[in-house]
Amino acid sequence: MKTEELALRIEGLTERLGCMEKRLATVEKTAGGAQAPAPAPKQPQPKQARQPWKMDAARVETMVAEMYSSVRNDPQEALSFETGARDCYLPAHARNVSKLAMFLADRHGFSEASTRTMGICGLLHDAGMDCLPHELTTEGRPLTQEEYQQVRTHPTLGAEYIKHNYRFGSLLSSVIPVVVEQHHERADGTGYPNGLPGDRIHNFARVLAIADSYEAMTTPRPFRSPRHPADAMRTLLVQGCHSHQAGMYDRSMLKTFLWSSSLYPVGCTVGLSDGNLACVVSVTADPKQPVIKLLTGDRSGQVVNLTQHNELTITGGRNGDFEARRPAKKT
Repeated sequence: MKTEELALRIEGLTERLGCMEKRLATVEKTAGGAQAPAPAPKQPQPKQARQPWKMDAARVETMVAEMYSSVRNDPQEALSFETGARDCYLPAHARNVSKLAMFLADRHGFSEASTRTMGICGLLHDAGMDCLPHELTTEGRPLTQEEYQQVRTHPTLGAEYIKHNYRFGSLLSSVIPVVVEQHHERADGTGYPNGLPGDRIHNFARVLAIADSYEAMTTPRPFRSPRHPADAMRTLLVQGCHSHQAGMYDRSMLKTFLWSSSLYPVGCTVGLSDGNLACVVSVTADPKQPVIKLLTGDRSGQVVNLTQHNELTITGGRNGDFEARRPAKKT
């Protein structure tokens, strides 16, 4: 059982016990005016223990090494995202972004050392969110303009936090805060906190920007449902190429992402030109033609490589089906 599921069950039991105590107090008052027992103290939330930025440098490097090995042995692991608890999604988000950033760096030709550094940056990139009011990440509604301006300070807060709390060696200790501060900068100068142009954004931060944006779009948040991976990929491509000069994202890195993961990552459900549904089971060299397993129709259960069947094409994604069929991940 996942940690979040266990926590939700405990919370449900606590609520039911509270209702039973209230009913018992009513009965006791009716019977003889006895005082109701004091309510049980609220159980502390395990939020802090699960946050990567609460770990020491050695533990962070160990976790990144484990994830790096996992991603290298099974590249699709990088796209099998965890889904965090509704009121505490940041730890799962950090691990997801770390894996995806390493996947992109590795496929783009980064050295092993640089790829692992990307993993550390991904794991710590939202450390600054811990310096903001917890409610900003748990509100079940879009943020107000004032709240959004607060959130825009988290890259700088995170960089300062890392400078004062981590020692990774002289080179990493100088690079990681820079990358963390720049992970919301955009190549066309529209990012924050400093509106840097593309030639002033660290290469690692360009990778992190794509990994962070894609993961955020395809996993749920308290105020919205996740988007289908194909829709998220299209959004990245459009935003990355919206002008002849510069888009929001690094074009060469987007190309690497597209050809390495496909428009339709493993696990997502898609609609076909013959009206049936299928689940993507692996990717091919063509980002628009993965290997699928048919879910409906006369050939339900059959595995089909779309590169060998030009009569069959993907016509769209089914977001609800994708969310329901997302591989379960432990947090």
